[in-house]
This record gives sequence, C-alpha cells and structure tokens, in this order.
Amino acid sequence: MIASFPGMRPNREILLLMAHGGSGTQAAVDYVTRPETVRAMTERLQLNKTSEHKHFQMLLRVIVHHGTPIKAEYVTHHMMP
Repeated sequence: MIASFPGMRPNREILLLMAHGGSGTQAAVDYVTRPETVRAMTERLQLNKTSEHKHFQMLLRVIVHHGTPIKAEYVTHHMMP
C-alpha cells in the first residue's frame, strides 16, 4: 500500500509505503521511484504540480518469487478528503 497524508506542519506530507514483508515494501519503493509508474500514478490519481495537495491510499498487487519482487501492479485507490 502507498498512502499520502498531511504532515504535522503546513506544506508537509507523509508518504507511507507498507506491505506484509520486505519484498512488498521494496516493490512499493520501486513503484514510486520509476518515472513510468510515477507518471501512470499521477495520471490515475489526477495529481499535478499546480493543484492543491491531494491525499490518497493506493493498493498494489506484488508478485514475489523466492523473496524477490518480480512485478507490482495497480489494483485500486481511494482519495481522502
């Protein structure tokens, strides 16, 4: 799961990358650092640099083989007020 929440101070945000194990967390980190998946995520969540900050929760499905993440794919998301 990838989630964005407001931070404790103005103009700050908290980005959480969570999984049941280290391989899932590694896949989430990879997902938010690859230009192609960030671009797809930004389009899907309708985020852009000029709008106000939107917070969300996104669920990924991660395929793991012998402890190594092979594939991470989008499942669903929820925009938070």
